Amino acid sequence: MADSPCAARQRSCHALPVINGGDSITYAALSQYIALHNDWAYLVLDGKDWLDKPHMPFWITALFFKIGGISAFTYILPGFLFHLIGGYYTYRIARLFYGRETAWLSVLVYVSVFHLMDSSIEVKAETYLTGFIMVPAITGCATTHKPGSNTCCWARPSVRQR
Repeated sequence: MADSPCAARQRSCHALPVINGGDSITYAALSQYIALHNDWAYLVLDGKDWLDKPHMPFWITALFFKIGGISAFTYILPGFLFHLIGGYYTYRIARLFYGRETAWLSVLVYVSVFHLMDSSIEVKAETYLTGFIMVPAITGCATTHKPGSNTCCWARPSVRQR
C-alpha cells in the first residue's frame, strides 16, 4: 500500500525532530525552492507567490543549502550561527558598560530565552535581526563610549545646555 504524500511528510518530520512541523516545514520549502531554482527574487510555495515574510532569512538559508546541501542541519545552522553572533555581541556590549560578571549573566539570559532559541531553529527574522543589529550597536557604543560612563554618546537623550 503506497503512502500518501502527507503521511510521508509527517513521518519525515518525526524522523527529524528539529523540523517538527508548523512553520519550519514551510520555511524550509521556501528556502529549498530558492536554492534549487536560483529564483532569489520571489518566494514561491506550491507554485504560488508567497508574500508573507521578508526575504532575507530565506536567502541566507538558501545560501547555506547551496553550500552544504539540503538537510535539516544546514537548515538550522544559519539561525544558530546568528543566535551565537547575537550572544557574542550581547556579551561585548554588556562588558563595555557593566563588567565581566554582568556580561556573562546577560549572555546566559540571552541564550536561555525560549523564543530566541525557537527562532534560531526556525527561519525567523528575530534571530537574524538580533545578529545584524548588535554589530552596529556595539561598534557605535565602542567608538562613542566615555570611560567611566554607562551610556553611549549617541544613546543619551540630547539635553539643551543653557
